[in-house]
Amino acid sequence: MPFSFQSPPPTNRPATPPSTPVAQGPEAPNPPQQKRSAAPLLATPAFLPAPPSDTWTPSTGDRARQGHSAGEKTALEGHKPSEEDPFKTKYRLVGYVNEVAEAFKRGIEGVAASFGKKEWGSKLVNPLSYYVVYAYSGLNALWAGKKEYDENSDLDSSHRAYNSTSKGLDTLAFQYLASVEIPAFIVSAARVGMELGLGIAKEEHTKMNPVQKLLHATVGKPTQWVMQKAGEGLGKLAIVQRYPMLKQSLPVVAALALIPLCIKPVDAFSEWLLNVSFRPASKWLERQFFGSNRLKYEEG
Repeated sequence: MPFSFQSPPPTNRPATPPSTPVAQGPEAPNPPQQKRSAAPLLATPAFLPAPPSDTWTPSTGDRARQGHSAGEKTALEGHKPSEEDPFKTKYRLVGYVNEVAEAFKRGIEGVAASFGKKEWGSKLVNPLSYYVVYAYSGLNALWAGKKEYDENSDLDSSHRAYNSTSKGLDTLAFQYLASVEIPAFIVSAARVGMELGLGIAKEEHTKMNPVQKLLHATVGKPTQWVMQKAGEGLGKLAIVQRYPMLKQSLPVVAALALIPLCIKPVDAFSEWLLNVSFRPASKWLERQFFGSNRLKYEEG
């Protein structure tokens, strides 16, 4: 029987598609990656602020800067800073001439007594040194009133005059408290208290008006009591007992040392006192008579 070759029967397998060649090298494109959002592990508690979103919203500062770049006029552009009061900054120490004289009062009277004119020493301290401070306070009040008058040129004459007068009176009241009365009581009480503690002088009694009596009770007496106790302690030191000149100098040193320490507290207290009394009243009157408020008080 002759030999014959037969092919195997066909099978039902699916045809294999031809493989796509994969590009290699630097020009090969990166395969696209599917973006998946990861779920948070823990939810944000209700009492904590929500996490920031990816959406940017302009803040107030950004909007203001955008407005500036677009040429929009803002309130800050229309505001002109007021000129500072030189009497409360540059020339502030002039208001303490009377306090320096109060500190040296005993020495000034001693020098005048050596020439047989003790009363001259008292007059040099009071009233001459106080006249300097009165002139300083008056100039400050005139400066503040004129400044307020010049800054309100758009107001009618009566409204302008009222604001100028109110500003001048406010400045005069501030200087009366912060330059004339309160620091003078502090310095004088410190000197007298130290002298009483060291046993080199007797307590002084002078006539006082109602404001001075109030200041003496609230400021003068406590300061005098503290310095008297300090003087009694210093008087027990051997070096103070040995050198009489040192003993005589201690009241002056104590009084002078208090001057730079009390400037800012006294100024701040005077501003506060005016903020709760004269200034609200003057603004209320301005509203009643002129229907608007243009008075501005800068704390100095």
